[in-house]
Amino acid sequence: MSVLLSKITRPLALFVTWAALQAAATPSTRAFANVYSFGPNAQGRTGMGTENGRTLVATPIDMSTLGGRSITQVSAGSYHNLLLAEDGAVFSFGLNEDGRTGVGTAGINTLVATPIDASQLGGRAIKQVAAGDSHSVLLAEDGAVFTFGANWHGQTGLGMYVGNALVATPIDASRLGGRAIKQVAAGPYANLLLAEDGSVFSFGWNINGRTGLGLEDGDTAVATPIDASNLGGRAIKQVSVGDYHSLLLAEDGSVFSFGDDLFGQTGLGTPYDFDDTVVATPIDASNLGSRAITQVAAGGHHSLLLADDGSVFTFGWNSQGATGLGKGTGITPVATQIDARHWGNQAITQVAAGRSHSLLLAEDGSVFSFGSNGGGATGLGTDGGYSSIPTLIDMSNLGGRTITKVDAGWNHSLLLTVPEPGSLSLVGAAALACMGFFRSK
Repeated sequence: MSVLLSKITRPLALFVTWAALQAAATPSTRAFANVYSFGPNAQGRTGMGTENGRTLVATPIDMSTLGGRSITQVSAGSYHNLLLAEDGAVFSFGLNEDGRTGVGTAGINTLVATPIDASQLGGRAIKQVAAGDSHSVLLAEDGAVFTFGANWHGQTGLGMYVGNALVATPIDASRLGGRAIKQVAAGPYANLLLAEDGSVFSFGWNINGRTGLGLEDGDTAVATPIDASNLGGRAIKQVSVGDYHSLLLAEDGSVFSFGDDLFGQTGLGTPYDFDDTVVATPIDASNLGSRAITQVAAGGHHSLLLADDGSVFTFGWNSQGATGLGKGTGITPVATQIDARHWGNQAITQVAAGRSHSLLLAEDGSVFSFGSNGGGATGLGTDGGYSSIPTLIDMSNLGGRTITKVDAGWNHSLLLTVPEPGSLSLVGAAALACMGFFRSK
């Protein structure tokens, strides 16, 4: 193709490549989709365009409204989802009660990926998205934070306790001290913000100490510095919010937790403790050896840790196999290694914890799941029951595509793949290269 183009005039080359680009950018089918989902279709949470039935194996979502864009990031909330496109635009789908999908309305579910209302973003591109339970959080390229959805417990961080935000709205940043934020994490009613200097801020419902402010009740409606007295001066590099607890990953690979520890999900070795952990506290790392942790994921009543050697550790409630340790009941109160033979002893590159199920992404691009399979949440091709050990998901619909990211919601899952040849991002790059550099000879 390039040989032929080099022999024709530049205007013709421009015409040919632009025509090809326009054709490729017209998504009449799901052929170029790079987001897949599985689980219950209720409220449109799988993005299939329906609220009925279940999607039992990884299936491409309806991306017909994306204008040919490829997606670079996915976030699965309890019943809704956020997608971040390559150009910084944000799309959402799923339950839209209280405006949690950010499309400017409330009450009518969003069944396919739909652009959010960006009228208050001031032209900013978004670089990270986080879907909670009843709200959503966006992080802009300049470090500003926006939210939308329910504000019952101050979870939108707007400095007020009533009223829902139907469109992306800037949070009250008065207590950030001018810091830019580099990561956001959203749970059911609480959020964590990680600043560029490694400090952490939270807002939302303080119940069970999940905000890490030293409080067990009440609401915090403005982003506020967490109690860092136990961190020993460490800078934090990643944060994760679960249903009732939160995890912090320090720059040196150590892990801290706070929140409800009734089922051992904070990893402190003290299950059935009715005294919540209200400030960041180091987990029991006795089983980790010399490993440093590179990623943390907080789920419903369990947690996952990814180590620097690609091994995976877990702790919390084993109910319905949520910890992947081969148990369906009981509690694992300290970080315990999952048997890597389940995934062929290869390295794991990413972990994701849902409410009662989890996903592991292996270095060869395969995905393993475990936990509750209600509605097909684990993507094994069946509905119901549970898997107590990591099991390879049904990848029959992927057509050999490489999976790059995974995320787990309440009982559904999202997969992100490398864009297909022919998507706007790849064809567009080739076309623009032709426009700029091919000349007649």
